[in-house]
Amino acid sequence: MPPAFTTIPKTTPFSPSDAAAVLTLAKPGEVHVVTAAPGQGKSTKLREEIAARIKAGDLTQVLWAVQSIRGDDSLGKEALDHFGTLSVDAEIVFGLADLGHDQVLYNSQFTWPSKAIVKIVSHARLPMIFGDGSEVSTRFKDADLLVIDEDPSGSMLLASVNEPAAKGSRKPDRRLILAELAKSSNPVCVALAELADRVEAGTVYGVETFGPVKRFNKGHGLYGRALGSYLAALHPVDTTSLTAALSAGRLLSVETAQLVAQAIYEDAAVAAARPGSFERSRVGLHWRGSLPLAGPGSLRFNLRPPLTFHQPLILLDGYADAAYYASLFQGLAVTLHTFDPGPVLEVEYLKALHIDPAKNGKAVGRQRRIMVAEEIALQKKALVGRDQLVITSKALRDSGKEWFSLVGDAFTRHAPGLNRPSEMHWHAGRGLNTFSGFDVYALNPPTLSPMYAAYTLAGVILDDGRERARLAVHAQGSELLQMLNRGRQPDPSHGVHKPRIILATSEQEIADMLGPLIGKVKLRFFKPTLHFRKRNSRARWREMTAVLGEELLTHFPEGLPVALIGGLPKYVPKNKGEQRAEHLLSLLAARCGLGSELYAAFHDTASWLYGDVHPGGGSNNTMMLDEAMEDLGLSTEGVKPKVYLPGTPGANKQLALDRYMRFVTCGETACLPPVKGWP
Repeated sequence: MPPAFTTIPKTTPFSPSDAAAVLTLAKPGEVHVVTAAPGQGKSTKLREEIAARIKAGDLTQVLWAVQSIRGDDSLGKEALDHFGTLSVDAEIVFGLADLGHDQVLYNSQFTWPSKAIVKIVSHARLPMIFGDGSEVSTRFKDADLLVIDEDPSGSMLLASVNEPAAKGSRKPDRRLILAELAKSSNPVCVALAELADRVEAGTVYGVETFGPVKRFNKGHGLYGRALGSYLAALHPVDTTSLTAALSAGRLLSVETAQLVAQAIYEDAAVAAARPGSFERSRVGLHWRGSLPLAGPGSLRFNLRPPLTFHQPLILLDGYADAAYYASLFQGLAVTLHTFDPGPVLEVEYLKALHIDPAKNGKAVGRQRRIMVAEEIALQKKALVGRDQLVITSKALRDSGKEWFSLVGDAFTRHAPGLNRPSEMHWHAGRGLNTFSGFDVYALNPPTLSPMYAAYTLAGVILDDGRERARLAVHAQGSELLQMLNRGRQPDPSHGVHKPRIILATSEQEIADMLGPLIGKVKLRFFKPTLHFRKRNSRARWREMTAVLGEELLTHFPEGLPVALIGGLPKYVPKNKGEQRAEHLLSLLAARCGLGSELYAAFHDTASWLYGDVHPGGGSNNTMMLDEAMEDLGLSTEGVKPKVYLPGTPGANKQLALDRYMRFVTCGETACLPPVKGWP
């Protein structure tokens, strides 16, 4: 009889008594998954209960596993500090490289002292501790309790290296190149190498190409049904000789090579027994780079290694999927504890705020990036006292990157004296309450590798491709919700305002990413201060022209002839009529005074919001000018001369032209008396 999977549902928020109840229920060898919305204090309350039991003598050796242990903003550091405030001894277990490759110091971390202690480890160390290897980490195997904070699956699964070492790196290429494996003369390796050659020659079909969600994720794979008939031909597989071939050259440990050989043996047997319906993809062939395939092809695997847990295991996950954890911890009794799923998040969206990290520092899209930085600064100025958190790709966070400078320049210009926003990578800070109450600007929505469903999940869900696809959508949605929850909206303790969540994507893309989790958000369009258009080219020139056009309408309410707009600064080339208009607009701007966009454009360019915009206009930018005027709600009338008309009663092309002619011939305006110096 397989181990039981049970659910204990509750609708109330996770409480200290719930933490105590879960710890009491958890028996050795059982998995208890706690799922409650971020911000309910799952980690905090469980640590407090653990501290109480350590002080009572009920626990002495505790393992606390987190995604990251490095950095002051890591969950490992947060756990260390919290246990310290609870007067509980705790220490972080670092990797050998973190300790300067001091083997003695590294080994000393894995000795349990005579006193009670909490050892904080990374998710990546779990297979080393609970696997079958001989690594020194296995000394932790008999801990009294294991707590895993956040979904650990990416680290608990065993995966091949699919990318070569970085250029200039001294590290060897760890890929299982099929041509190299074939030199062992092992029949399986030889057959797979020959298959790779045929694929590259274009005589084998069914290769899946994965699009570049991130540029380095682009790859190509032969797996599943397309690989099934070739695997079937290998049955039965001699696992002993295949293990020897895979472990030669120390690319794989003997233990890992045995697991891979056994997986190939089992999958070949299944493919032979079920021709035409083979869906397994935990083993396959992989190529990197662009088409056409040029090699080298490599052997790819994603496996769930056998892990043995003798102690109670408590796992904390804000959006746990029951079926997923039942498969991940196959062979163990799993109990899912569900609590208050949290309120529906109010999310504002605007695709125009999205920043492509691959273009950071390049001329392409720079005007758009400046506008995004200025929009954030202007929001800060309008909402003084509200903290901001900007979530971007890790590639944009560096202080030496262009984006860092653009944000600083925008705040210096538009929000002087106000704190620039905090910034973080979208995957960092899960579980942290540091930014509770902050307005969140998510400029780079989280992305999972396009290989996640076909490769990573194949190690957990063997024979059900639809279930892998469903879990991939759930994982993507969970990541997005985790990111949107960084500001902990609503924050009951804040009591002043509800933190905003602004997401730089479209409504449809949000629906696609969340899938069935879409009910956890309420969407509305974000109305920016600046005028954004879909196209990146000269975005700030259009924005500048729209802002100046809006002020011009107060002086020329009948409409704006193109010849009048041609007199604005940064509009080139200028004919004689536009030069005349420029001179008169400069005099008009002088009367408008400080606070006027026209005044700043003509007489205070150094501190003007758009002082750094490059000139534009003329016939080459007709579409941009039309878009800028469209942003103001103006319609186009005529061609030569063209006039932009408001939708107000009395707006008329001829009236607009008459007003313009009076202006350029005698300096007359409707709202200003004659000014000394006007002709």
